[in-house]
Amino acid sequence: MIDKRSFFDALSSGATKATLRGIFLALESAGIAAVVFGPDEKLLVCTAAYRTVNTDLGDNLTPGADFRALCKSLLGRRSFGDMSDEEWLADRYEKFLHPPEEFEEQHADGRWYRLQDIRTADGYYIGFRQDITEARSALNEKGKLEERFHLLANLASDFFWEMDADLRFSHFFGRDPEIAFDVAVGRTRWETATEADLQDRIKWADHRAQLEAHQGFQDFEFEVRSNPPIWARVSGAPVFNDDGKFAGYLGTAANITAQKHSELRIRQSEDRYRNLIEGSIQGIMVHADDRALFVNQAVADILGYSMAELYDLPSLSELFTAESRARHREYATLRMQGDATIPNEYETEWPRKDGVVITIRQYSQSVIWDEQSAVQTTVVDITQQKQAAAAIHESDQRIRLIADGLPINIVYVDQEQRFRFVNNAYLAWYGQDASDILGRRVEDIMGGEAYALVGDQIAAALEGRQQNFELEIPFKFVGRKLVQVIYIPHLDDQDVVQGIYGLVMDITERRHAEQAARDSEARFSRMLAIAPDAIIATDGELRITVFNRGAENVFGYASEEVLGQSIDLLIPARFHKHHASHVHTFVNSAEDSRMMSSRGEIFGLRKDGGEFPAEASISRLRIGRETVLTVILHDVSERKEAEAELVAAKERAEYADRAKSEFLANMSHELRTPLNAIIGFSEMMTRRMFGPLGDPHYAEYSDGIFESGDHLLSLINDILDISKIEAGQTEISEEDIVIDVVVRDCQRLIAPRANDAGVSIRNLVDTDLPNLRADSRQVKQMLLNLLSNAVKFTGPSGEIIIDAEVASDGCLRISVTDSGIGIANEDIPKAMATFGQVDSALDRKFEGTGLGLPLVKSLIELHGGDFKLESEVGIGTTATIRFPKDRVVLLSPSDV
Repeated sequence: MIDKRSFFDALSSGATKATLRGIFLALESAGIAAVVFGPDEKLLVCTAAYRTVNTDLGDNLTPGADFRALCKSLLGRRSFGDMSDEEWLADRYEKFLHPPEEFEEQHADGRWYRLQDIRTADGYYIGFRQDITEARSALNEKGKLEERFHLLANLASDFFWEMDADLRFSHFFGRDPEIAFDVAVGRTRWETATEADLQDRIKWADHRAQLEAHQGFQDFEFEVRSNPPIWARVSGAPVFNDDGKFAGYLGTAANITAQKHSELRIRQSEDRYRNLIEGSIQGIMVHADDRALFVNQAVADILGYSMAELYDLPSLSELFTAESRARHREYATLRMQGDATIPNEYETEWPRKDGVVITIRQYSQSVIWDEQSAVQTTVVDITQQKQAAAAIHESDQRIRLIADGLPINIVYVDQEQRFRFVNNAYLAWYGQDASDILGRRVEDIMGGEAYALVGDQIAAALEGRQQNFELEIPFKFVGRKLVQVIYIPHLDDQDVVQGIYGLVMDITERRHAEQAARDSEARFSRMLAIAPDAIIATDGELRITVFNRGAENVFGYASEEVLGQSIDLLIPARFHKHHASHVHTFVNSAEDSRMMSSRGEIFGLRKDGGEFPAEASISRLRIGRETVLTVILHDVSERKEAEAELVAAKERAEYADRAKSEFLANMSHELRTPLNAIIGFSEMMTRRMFGPLGDPHYAEYSDGIFESGDHLLSLINDILDISKIEAGQTEISEEDIVIDVVVRDCQRLIAPRANDAGVSIRNLVDTDLPNLRADSRQVKQMLLNLLSNAVKFTGPSGEIIIDAEVASDGCLRISVTDSGIGIANEDIPKAMATFGQVDSALDRKFEGTGLGLPLVKSLIELHGGDFKLESEVGIGTTATIRFPKDRVVLLSPSDV
């Protein structure tokens, strides 16, 4: 037996997995119901005995099962006494978290179990379950026995006494012992005897010698010193403790004061006997001269008569059928004559009062009743037993007929490997009669060569493990056969193996046929396997029967997922009716094959829900009454995509050409305007149109030259930046930058332009944001472009909001939101395209190169992020740049 505490200690001390596995295997082999839950409250392992104890958990006892989920699965299956389901769940979980030393619970099968649980220091929960149903029953039975003992003692005329090691009375048990012998407690027997009784010195000397020698004695009579005195007859036996030391006497006593008391005691004894008989669940009657002298209530209940009707019967023969009456009279007469050869037990048939004939088993013996010879008969109704036995016999006969009619060898072998049943098929294989095989050992019948092949499997089955195997076995009468053998253990109610059922099937021809079919199928499968296109076959109801490797590649299903399914599984739902109609037309036509795609474009449906264009042909083959449809399908997605790509490329080229033409036209305007200003202002200054330099007009002209030059430089820089990015020549100069500082710098630079336009800028950027690993110049360039656009397209009294946050996915987002004119959804892709402008006319309201947003998009993508533009006409626009998580510096340099 495994020491459970050692298992707790081993788990608590961090024992190796091998050690724990060994301990648990030992628990398993010892049949101990044990379970282990991990610190996460998930089931780690449990023994087979634990599963048997918790049969109402069913298949839920699997590794990983949650403890609370297991408890909830018991609701409705197990009774929890006065507790509600919620109370029981809370109580059980509390005991799981803080196990008491032990407690008891009753399961759904009515049995009681003692739970001994523990939690280890590292959170493991280990539980042991012990079936205490019999122990509780034994304890209850013990209490009942003690209760019956005291009841009998109280009912009996005799009573019981105890004497200690000093030969002094210590206890009396029985009917009012304290009244009769209260003077005796604490005193010896000779101290309680009357003076008249003590005069018989020889009797008392012998009795005292017996007591002092610690000997047993019988029927010692003496007069008790009481008022009035009474006589008692006592018997006693010495009692010794575990060490063999004398501990006193335990004995019985009877009050024999007067003859009346004696007669009363006899009558009480007879009454007790009658009560015992009358209360018996078995029928008991006493009869003589074919008349009832005594019958108990059970006889009346069995026969459906009242007690008075049974006593009034003129002859007990009326209780028997005609066939049983003669035997009853004969046996009763001979038994009364003292014939010892008459059987004490036999069966007869009795008609009940309602006419139903029942079968009675009688147990009869001669007795003296009221000082005359009589027969006492115990009556037991065995009608149901007889009917059950007859049903079992009939069932056995049916099973025998079925077994003999099957072309399968069926046998039953006991624990000693001796044949107890064989059917006709088995006898035919051995060319013998049943009498030649039954009772003989398997090895003797099979022969050494054949037994050597199956002996180990027979032994394993007799140990309780079912066997199922195929083998070629030499049989004495029919030669070698390839057979399938199944050995099934026969278990009794205590799961003890009584024998094994054996089934032996000849599979020789079947294996040959299967092999031929497999060879044919293999050839066909190889042909299907090498076909690059999808090949699908269906039966007449369009259920898939063949699905080759090409089909698996095209549709994304494994063949076992679709076999037996409707062909509709592979077709988009909107085509189901159209497809069914075409198939019906084809099946009922004279055609044997048809190109399905010749009548319109067809589509297939992949496992992931994606659709694809296809070309397919269908053919029909009739095999008997069955119609087989075969579809060969080719995925033309790549071809369609190539065609679409050609069209798209052509459109992109045309769009790019048109965009560049528009760009050049716009640039001619954008570049000429500042150049004309620069040339015009500088020419006026060169010619001294207002006299010598120093005139206030020249200062204004120099400001115009500076602004036009700065604008021209900005245009050229944007063009150069776009060109460098597209050429892959732009590099990132990374550094840790503070977001709110960069935003404030950009806000300061754009503020004059915003003030001139009457637009307010609100900065919501938090100063506690983490730093960003990025190119500071490029970040500013992106923000300035976004702010410049926002100012340009926001009218007077409008507002621009700058915000930044770290998103739930760890990325950093910076957004610029304006309340400007907005962009229609269909124009957003055009605004994001290089050289693209929503308003490209030369006389457009808002001037610009159209490079600002594409430049922002290119710069953020260089940083691994993305750019999103959301807008609504008349409401405003939100432009968001998102930097990836790996560029967000969670700690500032000063914190490192």
